[in-house]
Amino acid sequence: MIASLKLLAAVLAASAACALAAGLADARLADAQPKQIEFLHKWSGKRDNRDLMKLAPPAKFTVSAETFDRLWKEWSLGEKGDKKPNIDFSKQMVIVVVTNGPNSVRPGLKLDDKENLTINASSTLVADDGKTFGFFVGVIGREGIEAVNGTPLPKLNEKK
Repeated sequence: MIASLKLLAAVLAASAACALAAGLADARLADAQPKQIEFLHKWSGKRDNRDLMKLAPPAKFTVSAETFDRLWKEWSLGEKGDKKPNIDFSKQMVIVVVTNGPNSVRPGLKLDDKENLTINASSTLVADDGKTFGFFVGVIGREGIEAVNGTPLPKLNEKK
């Protein structure tokens, strides 16, 4: 009887230890979840002039008002009559992803614990028509982002 009580106590203690370890693991996983990045403004669409696709920044982002102004004008962002938003590039940045053909594209953003933002893109898979391109342009906050795709963000007095 005493042996079976000791065995039962050992099993209960082991179960409690496992439950505690699982709870700690869940807490660590919750802490490890990437920070959700919200877009302050966003535009997407398709354009018929493939030459305009060359205006997209190769780094998939910009902290330059001049680059954003050119995209706003040349890609006709916004609805007719919309005013271009004022973007404070000391606090915000613009994400730009593009794809060939009549495809739609969406960014995939992941901010790691070293404050590096990784920008990927996913798109539909319609056959490339050789004429059009799809785009997504979005404004996000810069707070907590020190680098993008491993490249340090320019300091506020630098141009990009």
